[in-house]
Amino acid sequence: MKDGWKVERTEDKKSLITLLGEIEYGRTYYYRDGDEGKEYVYLTDELFGIENHQRMEPLVVAKLIELASDTSYQKAGNKAVRNVSISDTAVMNKLHNLQGDIDDLLEKAKNNRQEENGKREVDVIYIEADEDHVPLQKGDKAPSKLVYIHEGHKDEEELKSSDKSKLENVHYIAGKYNDTSKLWLEVADYLEETYNLETVEKIFIGGDGASWIKEGLEWIPKSKFVLDRYHLNDYITKATAHKEEYKSELWKALNTANKEKARIILSDLMMETDDEKRKERIKETRSYIYSQWEGIKNLACDHDAINPSAEGHVSHILADRLTSRPMGWCDLGMDNMSRIRAFKFNGGTRKHILDFLREQKREQRVRETAEKITAQKPTKNSLKSGFGERQENVPALKRGKRNGVYHLMRGAAR
Repeated sequence: MKDGWKVERTEDKKSLITLLGEIEYGRTYYYRDGDEGKEYVYLTDELFGIENHQRMEPLVVAKLIELASDTSYQKAGNKAVRNVSISDTAVMNKLHNLQGDIDDLLEKAKNNRQEENGKREVDVIYIEADEDHVPLQKGDKAPSKLVYIHEGHKDEEELKSSDKSKLENVHYIAGKYNDTSKLWLEVADYLEETYNLETVEKIFIGGDGASWIKEGLEWIPKSKFVLDRYHLNDYITKATAHKEEYKSELWKALNTANKEKARIILSDLMMETDDEKRKERIKETRSYIYSQWEGIKNLACDHDAINPSAEGHVSHILADRLTSRPMGWCDLGMDNMSRIRAFKFNGGTRKHILDFLREQKREQRVRETAEKITAQKPTKNSLKSGFGERQENVPALKRGKRNGVYHLMRGAAR
């Protein structure tokens, strides 16, 4: 046999799920004697890049991940390949296997959207943030954070001609982010890569006033906080439930940033009730308004400020997949799904996923080959050449296959 390969056994069966269905084929197991003992390989699998325990081709995996971003693992497994049912556990594992590399996948969609003519130049940038509380398998809930960056609302003509986002050049970032400094560093990196920040006059950071959102003020230059009216309205509604005629008056005070008038109204509300629970709700509202006053004032007084709409985006981007159905997530699954949802709404496609999976596979092969070579004992010939392995013993060099492994090994052999 060519290159010293000999037949160990024949007709070893293997099945592989493809987009056309499940196929089964027989293959021959070869071996040859080397300096470190016998080497065994299925040459057919190696030729087509099929790994020992691989059950699906990358096209199927990419489709599963794409489908799972919109529907349950079970439905994705039933829909991906005609006449083949893939278990929900198998689909889940494909998503979990993105751990550690998923940021590289997100970069593909981001890079795809970068303009060829350099960084964008705008006067104002808007950053809005909120979180979804996702049920976990262990019974409690964990926050999945969402931050999105945009340039304001599209004009009427753009809205009529597009059924996509109402925001101009929006970009989403989502995930668990226990360490919120990593989240804001990612936001800062995106701004630096996308915009000429020297031309930017203002950056608004909007949200409900949570500490992790306000942390962005420390990371983002030229930024100021604006409080969203959705959460503020919750507090006002609770405080005025027993005297609704005060509600519009309180809103007028807040919309004009009249802190003294707001204080008087809240005091009057307190005097209008003897109920301790109602008094407690009024105190909570007062405390919230005072602690968030800068954000209330910025929204009321800066003509460039817009009311954040993060609650609706959380519902659309995260909750539709993570909390709208009765299910429990593990931490890894919740984090990866949040990121995949952001990837999708940033314009990520199945092709991006497929390219990522293929690149991931190539890099793994390079690592495994390099580790194998460095682990081998040097021979007399290799010592003369200054390389830890003879070129004729490295299949990637012998086969003449011009892939990443070939170029890595050739470079090291010189």
